[in-house]
Amino acid sequence: MEETPPEVESGEEIGFVTRSPRNAEIRGTGGRK
Repeated sequence: MEETPPEVESGEEIGFVTRSPRNAEIRGTGGRK
């Protein structure tokens, strides 16, 4: 699994990254912008 790039801030891709083990960081940092 790779990290989510800053370009991935749409929401559709966020849903795919949320299934990652780093979803906690993504959702707390910029996943839920």
